[in-house]
Amino acid sequence: QSTTYIEAAMQYNRSFDIHEVSGLLVYQQREKINANSGSLQKSLPYRNQGLSGRFTYSYDSRYMAELNFGYNGSERFYKNERWGFFPAAGLAWVISNEKFWRPMNKVIPKLKLKATYGLVGNDAIGDENDRFFYLSEVRAKKANYGLELTLFDALNIQLDYFTEHRTNILMDRASIPADMGLAAKVRANVGEAKANGVDLSVDYNKFFRNGYWLQA
Repeated sequence: QSTTYIEAAMQYNRSFDIHEVSGLLVYQQREKINANSGSLQKSLPYRNQGLSGRFTYSYDSRYMAELNFGYNGSERFYKNERWGFFPAAGLAWVISNEKFWRPMNKVIPKLKLKATYGLVGNDAIGDENDRFFYLSEVRAKKANYGLELTLFDALNIQLDYFTEHRTNILMDRASIPADMGLAAKVRANVGEAKANGVDLSVDYNKFFRNGYWLQA
């Protein structure tokens, strides 16, 4: 077995008074070969190639925006479906940096709202024998809404609510009429799944004048 991996990156960061911008581009290429896999199909190279990017903007440490993308290709799909574009975007508002929040800074020194939404893809469908089904690629839509809160400069709370909707999942068809005369199972991208949940983290850090500190 042999693996070849190539990666190149280009980054940019700049501040203009109250404006901050950044950019990142990453190119990656990977090839894996299992020469003694037992069959011609399994011995063919596994190849992935893609370009990813991230661009951010911040205004006065109060308003933030982020754009991400991935343009990825896999040999597992038919040539007309081989490449996929996966964008994502995020916004954040640091309310505690607003002028009107200054009277509350002693009680709540940090309050931040954030939200992200994007598409992701997956070419790891089926097993090694399913490499060239040439079916549509799996897609998922993901969203995340978060809150970051600090109380009395000691209690840190982070709350996130996330959702995921995945479609085109490769699976065996549940019911095939016997009169079709098919001996083997029929697979297709007919599956669908939804998920949502909440992530919560709370930690407490307090430093005292006598040199003692408390962390929980």
